[in-house]
Amino acid sequence: MDSDYLRSSTISKGGSKPSMLDAIVSLGRLSYHSEPEQLIRGLIRKQSISDREKIHYYMELHFSTKGEPLRIELKQYAMHDPFETPEKLRYVGIVPASGLQFHVTGHDLRHLCSQVLPALAGKLPEHSTLRRQIDAVLRHHFLFDENNPKDRYRYLLNIDSLDGIEPGFTEKLMSSDLKTQDRPQKIAKAILDVVHRERFVSEDRILLYTIRIDGELIADHPDYIQVVLDDQVSMFAKTNRNVCYITGAEDDVSADLTKFRFKYYITDKVNFSAGISGKFESNFQLSRDAAWHVLLGERFIMNHLRLRIGTFNVYLIPEFLDDMGSVRNARHLIGQAVDTVKRLNALKRAEDLEKNWLEIQQEINEFAAPGIRMLIHFLFYEENKNEMKVYRYVKDVPPSYLVHMEETRRTTLKLYRETAPKYYFHSPSLESLYYMLPLELDLSKNKIKNPQQLLQLYDAVLSGRRIHVRELVRSFMKLLTSLQYGAFGAQHVKRKWKEPADEQEAEQLWCRMNWEQQQFIHWLKCMGSVEGGTDAMSEAIQAIPDRLEKERTYLVQCGFNELQAALFLLGCAINKVADAQDIELKSRPIMRKINFRGMSFVAVQKLATEVFEKGLQYKNTMKAKKFYSKYESYYQEMSRLLGQALQWYQSDSGRNNDARKLDESELVFYIISGYAFANAQKAVSAKVMDDGELVEENELENEGEYEDE
Repeated sequence: MDSDYLRSSTISKGGSKPSMLDAIVSLGRLSYHSEPEQLIRGLIRKQSISDREKIHYYMELHFSTKGEPLRIELKQYAMHDPFETPEKLRYVGIVPASGLQFHVTGHDLRHLCSQVLPALAGKLPEHSTLRRQIDAVLRHHFLFDENNPKDRYRYLLNIDSLDGIEPGFTEKLMSSDLKTQDRPQKIAKAILDVVHRERFVSEDRILLYTIRIDGELIADHPDYIQVVLDDQVSMFAKTNRNVCYITGAEDDVSADLTKFRFKYYITDKVNFSAGISGKFESNFQLSRDAAWHVLLGERFIMNHLRLRIGTFNVYLIPEFLDDMGSVRNARHLIGQAVDTVKRLNALKRAEDLEKNWLEIQQEINEFAAPGIRMLIHFLFYEENKNEMKVYRYVKDVPPSYLVHMEETRRTTLKLYRETAPKYYFHSPSLESLYYMLPLELDLSKNKIKNPQQLLQLYDAVLSGRRIHVRELVRSFMKLLTSLQYGAFGAQHVKRKWKEPADEQEAEQLWCRMNWEQQQFIHWLKCMGSVEGGTDAMSEAIQAIPDRLEKERTYLVQCGFNELQAALFLLGCAINKVADAQDIELKSRPIMRKINFRGMSFVAVQKLATEVFEKGLQYKNTMKAKKFYSKYESYYQEMSRLLGQALQWYQSDSGRNNDARKLDESELVFYIISGYAFANAQKAVSAKVMDDGELVEENELENEGEYEDE
């Protein structure tokens, strides 16, 4: 999906204002200021540090207008605040590749070694003191190639005065056959090599580069600040008198949107143009103030409201429905929304969330009754250089629904913690869904090849749209099949887990994953987001005897019908047979009777018969280890519920109810769900690496677990 999706979903033929644009404008007003030094603060680009264990730096190139040699200085980057150093150096990003780089603070040293100062001088007024200083620096510190017709590479920084640089290095470079566009790279590399030798600082630890002239930062100069601001709204060099799309007032307006990060209307379909004329200028024209609000709103989103879910970048865009009140209140509310989404996205161990629940609950209570109403939009995108490709736009999510998601997640987590208190598993989240699906990665690009299925599910989960459980189960089973048979291929799970060495490791993987899948489905049920196959006849389930109390409670709370419950209990019985086989044979051959790729109902009936026969074969072993009674209860209740389910399906109501019919994937899913449930009950400990990979899977305890009656 390209950015047309965003554009077509935000602008209608009738020209009504899109909610996303309103949201961006509202955010931009928070940062707008008439004073240039305050206004440029709204354009500052955050620089996050991934490796906080190492000290990072920014580099200053010190130039003199008085003939003093070039000097290089490294200064420590502010580690605690991603805005402190960028704000100090007024880092606003780079100019798009099509234009000359003139920003004196950037992340690419090559630009400062060639085009930045000449380009900046060309934008400054002739009477500017800064321009005169730059002209002097260009004369003293740069070499000029009069034979180069391109402005971008006519100047080259002369570094011959630096210690450690071979005399005549820059002159030789200028006269060599090297392409002019490659010369700045050679100069930058030579500087960085000197820094590495003298200061033992590698290039990857230098985050920003800037320039001083006669000891003063160019970035602090009022003329420079004004040039940067004027460039942001350079589209207003040519204007016409018309109505501003945002304000609705007549003003000097421009239809040039090249400075905006997001795309707001379609320009490649004639029927979207005004009067179907093929001309789009009147569709979207902005006044200067409105343009500033959009620019500042986009930068606010990029700095503060960017998340990552799986391999996707996501912008969280709040839209205010009422007057925002104070800036402080608005930002506080936005912060609460971001924190809530981060929790919904968090892949954390269940007990970690349990410890922090009181704090989370307090935040939710505050968030549930704010003084300002708003909606939240989610923009899933991919960033490539200076282009943004939109994958999906999920709009109009109320914060109350996020609260509902968080509260139902807690309810779900409570059930699963009580059901298997010593079993290791992650809480349900947007992030966990990413690992439950059979997604293929393009390893060279670190991106998903088939993202739409996942994005459709994210859309449904966030918007409250109902998901058919059958489609979810089919996808879940494809992944479980890969885990069972060790056929990972190019799937993303290959990065999370090693391919299993044997059947035991494979079982540990798919049991844990299935347990988390069951939990995720239950979370969706609690949110009211699941349809199909959930209309349980509770009387039959409630009749399960007290010796299977935990199983009965789980089946009732999950809303299983008779057939689902029968398959579930069949899986529990298979687990006991497998335990007995493992004791005698050191393997679990009964598991090979389950075809993870799907089984017909006839095949399931045959499997049930085999389980009965194996129960008789291993009866003595199960009795010796004191779990035959449990096996027997599982099988008896499975048989009873299966009989009732078959009776109902043969009735007029059953024959006419497609919603409760299970396909071949679902039949297997509920069997192995029971198997995974029984496995989770036996857990006594769990040890896990920080990255989530199991080092020592939950130890299973058989002997003495159940007393025979």
